[in-house]
Amino acid sequence: MMNYEKIIDRLPSLYRPQPEDTGFLSFYLQSIGNVLDRFESDMQQVLLSHWFPVADRAIYNPYFKEDCKHRGLLPYDFNNQDLKLLLKGFAYVTDLAKIGSLLALSPWREPISLKEGVEAYRERLSKYVMLYRSGLGTVDALRTIVTAELPEDIRRSEIDQERPFRIEEKVPYEVKSYAVSTKGDPAEILGPLMRWQMRQKGIEATTPTVYIQGQTPIPDDVEPAVNPMIELVNPTDDLMGEGIAYEGNLTPDQTLKLSPAYACFLGHETGLLSFTSIPKKDIVADRVAAGPWSTVADSPDAKITSICRTQDHMIWAAINVTQPDDSISGTIWQYNGRLWQRILTGETVSKINTLAEDGKYLWVGTDTGLAMINLYPEPANTYEAVSAAAELDGIAVYAILKAGHHQLLIGTENGTARVGMGSISADSLGASDLAGMAVFAIHQDTSGVFYYGTNLGLFQYQTGLGHWYFYCGESQADNIPDWNRFTPGVLPNEANVFLPSVKSICRGPDKTLWIGTEKGFARYLARPADDTAYESIAAPVGYVAYTTVLEAYPDFVDSEVYSIERDHAGQIWFCTGRGLFRFDGQEMNQYDHVQQEWIRLGKAQKRVSDEVGILRGSWRYARYIRDETDTLVLTNQWQYFDTISGWINYAADFNSLNQEHVFDVLWSNAVMAELGTYDGSGFTASQIVDNSLLRTRIKPRRDLIHDGGIASIPELPAGTSSWRYLSMEPPGMVEASERPSWTQEGRLLLPLENLAKNASPFPGRYNVDEPVKPEGFDFEDVFAYLPAAKVWFEWQPVQLFTAIVRLLKRSQEDDIDPAIIDRVWQGIQRVRPAGLKVMLAVEQSIVRGG
Repeated sequence: MMNYEKIIDRLPSLYRPQPEDTGFLSFYLQSIGNVLDRFESDMQQVLLSHWFPVADRAIYNPYFKEDCKHRGLLPYDFNNQDLKLLLKGFAYVTDLAKIGSLLALSPWREPISLKEGVEAYRERLSKYVMLYRSGLGTVDALRTIVTAELPEDIRRSEIDQERPFRIEEKVPYEVKSYAVSTKGDPAEILGPLMRWQMRQKGIEATTPTVYIQGQTPIPDDVEPAVNPMIELVNPTDDLMGEGIAYEGNLTPDQTLKLSPAYACFLGHETGLLSFTSIPKKDIVADRVAAGPWSTVADSPDAKITSICRTQDHMIWAAINVTQPDDSISGTIWQYNGRLWQRILTGETVSKINTLAEDGKYLWVGTDTGLAMINLYPEPANTYEAVSAAAELDGIAVYAILKAGHHQLLIGTENGTARVGMGSISADSLGASDLAGMAVFAIHQDTSGVFYYGTNLGLFQYQTGLGHWYFYCGESQADNIPDWNRFTPGVLPNEANVFLPSVKSICRGPDKTLWIGTEKGFARYLARPADDTAYESIAAPVGYVAYTTVLEAYPDFVDSEVYSIERDHAGQIWFCTGRGLFRFDGQEMNQYDHVQQEWIRLGKAQKRVSDEVGILRGSWRYARYIRDETDTLVLTNQWQYFDTISGWINYAADFNSLNQEHVFDVLWSNAVMAELGTYDGSGFTASQIVDNSLLRTRIKPRRDLIHDGGIASIPELPAGTSSWRYLSMEPPGMVEASERPSWTQEGRLLLPLENLAKNASPFPGRYNVDEPVKPEGFDFEDVFAYLPAAKVWFEWQPVQLFTAIVRLLKRSQEDDIDPAIIDRVWQGIQRVRPAGLKVMLAVEQSIVRGG
């Protein structure tokens, strides 16, 4: 009744209602007072929600100012580390408690070592306010809440105070298992050629864990498990089989466990580098496999400028060598996980620009055309490079993109072309449209839009509209388009192109377009328009929810970006002339090859200078500028936009290390094998199997087996797939004289008269739905060998509506307090959308939600 009393105090005493008055005037004034009381309360809540930036802030406190004066500190010198420590430790809360009560957040008190100070509490509240402003149930909300709940370590540098973490979407969530059985007795024991089907309900292929257990031999019924092998039947349209074999025997009840591992390879200035992540106890291997890298044994000591993994698990490496006459020749090497082999011995090709795999061929783009190498030559290892398209002979090929079944989109020094098996045609997207430009990179995103990196910047072709556009980017204003229509045959004026030559392109998981140029990398993205860093002095009147900007990173790299790749966790990798960089969704990192560790470079949306984060804002690359006489002057300079001064040339020191060149990066499946015992649910290891005893076996045809490269378990495809148990053929095996027949490894032995392949019998234990009686056998069919082993599969299907928050350690000795884990998990529950399955992990260990 506070406002009611204020009202009656303003009335003359003659008309002022008495306390016991129950008349109409008294009730009327009381109702008005109640409305004003509620309004005042609501206004207080609104004001409090905007008070957090200054509420209880120490720099406005007289005591704090006096304390700084006696210590010889300036209250507003935020670059002073001593002031930061003093500010973080200032303990005084009044108004903040009112704001915190609105959000049901109180200062952290336990454990004592992590007790929250006022400044830390205020910053956490500000992050929550920002969270509620931006909306819940998004990846950004998840990232904001984790950032808010992780305490900062103010003893560290500005960049390293916040704990690093990353968020991955569409992840493996739960373990599935399958004990393989067949029809007939004994149903649970498999012999060579026996098949089964599996159904995997994930949204993409996943690598399973496989257990193979030897059985007690029984004459004429069960044989020993010799060279056991698991094969995926028809993994692609080009292959009949892909398998992994163990070169050894399994004793009764001895189990071979094959676990997924993952390798990462770098094409480095000094050769091929690799790192393999293997599982440890109950911790799965890291699919990112982010180092530390070391040189692969016997790697050629030369710059490896392009690497490619083909369907037979081989790693192919391109090396360019400068000759005495200054010409550049290329050579190709092949690595199978154990040994190196120089391909095309005695032959040389011109400078190699790119490698790509499609079907049964390796495609090689050189300065003098497009070549192809058969992956499965006969006799084996007799590789030969042949021209893939005579029309491209003598024309430099820079980029190769798969654009359909056995169709390739080729970027050349004079536009693009589409190449099929033995044919070349004008690109249906308009090959001649880009004539006159060198096309260095081609990328197609999930919406079907094609992007072309050229010497005149970035072009896009919208397949739905049939329109061409080129990126201009001259102005940051929203009323001036970033993309201009491109008329085929009329090249853009170079003065109207505000990007350097584009050498690589990649679309990120958040739909950001990453652009690698000859002068560093940049990203094209949408930002909230109400952010003052992105306001335009020429913006139209009215509120725009989002604005598109180009953010460049010349403070990290100003040399060529050779390739940009996206890993399984959604992180973006940059191979550059200053080393290897990685964007984890919020921060930039660089790999230090000397210290063999990742260095944090700060938030991507900020420029870091003298430990003060400046929002990166809008950028462009000015090839030319007009002087005071309106004459175009060549500048080739990155510029950033300032709301007061306009476009400013960027000139500052690097905020990154000057590392050796990294040219390419790729990931490959690998395997870890152990021997031990298995009871159907738990495995006890007794020894680790040397990888030299594991073999990848490929069947390009039913009558041909190819010894593949890096050993790995075939991926379990989404949907239904067919598998079979086999036994790898021993060296010098005597082939059966009766034809047609199948070896224990599933190789078809054709009759001498070369029976047509489609007339060969179907191998298997039974060729009908139900087992038949012996008298019902058709002796022209082929039946499996004797049973020899039991087989189990385990896998984690990748599912929609799943995510994992992965907290990262700053060092191997860094431990995360369980109280912090609990806080982060509780914060995640605040913003997790209904139906989204979330897990919390420390590195590779799932600690909550698994």
